[in-house]
Amino acid sequence: MKKALLKKLMNAVIVLLVVLTIAPVNAFAATKNPYSFIYDDAATGRTMYRFYEYSSSEDAYEPVREFYSRGTSLYAKSGKLVTANSYSSGSLYNGFDKGANFYFITRDGALSRISRANVTEVVIPSGVKNLEYNTDDIAIYVRTNSGLLSISNLKPAEEVDPGDDPVPQPPLKAQNRVEISSNSANELVYVAYKNGKSFVRVVTSKDGKKVLNETARVRLSDVLSGAKFLGFDTSYNVYLCENNGTLYRFKYGSWYSPEKLQLAGTYKKFESDSNGFISKVVTTTGSYSISQLTTSAKWRSSSTYVVKKSGYQTLYVKGSTKSHTLSLKNKQLSYNGKVIAKGVSKYGFTSNKKIVYIKNKIAYTATLKKPTTAVKLSTKASKLSLNGKNLVTKVILSSGKKIAAK
Repeated sequence: MKKALLKKLMNAVIVLLVVLTIAPVNAFAATKNPYSFIYDDAATGRTMYRFYEYSSSEDAYEPVREFYSRGTSLYAKSGKLVTANSYSSGSLYNGFDKGANFYFITRDGALSRISRANVTEVVIPSGVKNLEYNTDDIAIYVRTNSGLLSISNLKPAEEVDPGDDPVPQPPLKAQNRVEISSNSANELVYVAYKNGKSFVRVVTSKDGKKVLNETARVRLSDVLSGAKFLGFDTSYNVYLCENNGTLYRFKYGSWYSPEKLQLAGTYKKFESDSNGFISKVVTTTGSYSISQLTTSAKWRSSSTYVVKKSGYQTLYVKGSTKSHTLSLKNKQLSYNGKVIAKGVSKYGFTSNKKIVYIKNKIAYTATLKKPTTAVKLSTKASKLSLNGKNLVTKVILSSGKKIAAK
């Protein structure tokens, strides 16, 4: 009996080992590493340095430390001056390590560190050139006159007096460029300029889960839920990336049908040119210029439904890559950005994929191909009745009678 029991136990151990061997790896866990974000805030003239950690309770990344700089002056988030002796603004001279310690290079070539407990100490007294980063924008090396040193091995040293090296002057702004700033809600605002004027403006929420093309009044995150905004290329196309590394591109003007890009290897990061536009995409197998990126199957809707948001509604049609948007502002109804009716009070899409709206208590319908050619459906209309997919199925009259929205 003991031999039989022992045999059963051995079999159970073997099964467990097999299951553990073939169990899939949770790739998403890799995305929960801390990361930093360094950008120039065009609205304030500051360079911002933020360190993010993943919050399990919020199921999102949260900023836990922040500094900013102007020229050679470095400040804490509170506005307190840390030093007026920083070599310059930017990631070459200032950044976080994986432990959220903040490093800055002084004008005399020393490297100082501000610990998470806000203790400032000198770690290399002279000969420092610049910081180098991993794909999460975490500083991992420091380049010195004597070679490359690992930041994780650095220990405090004695501080030296500042020198008199000249302060680098900020470059002139290009006519075509991308600028990043933050607003009072701690949201990030990306503005792509064309010929010196704001051309496309994108706002991302604090947790990064919402991406709004403010210029076109389209929430890109409604189309690609959970994807992270990356940036613009020089053709003003917009790029988003999902947690699993899938890369998407919204071509300029086509804000409802993103292209899925086919990549050799797994997406790691992108590289920007000197004006802030994405110039390369880096994967585990190599780097590719924007012109080398190849599309695969576009996003297609699995059913016909409507997404309703404040001020606009978007229709997605089963099996189609296209979408259709109605927006209402000051009683002017627009279809994909073009005004089709004025004096409108209610609007939507019917279950047979037509536009329907109420104007002066009269219900009208129009086809998607001829949105400005309206056909009167009924008088004394007061409301529109929707099904579970936000499609209009009935027009409700003031008498309470319901008629089919066809």
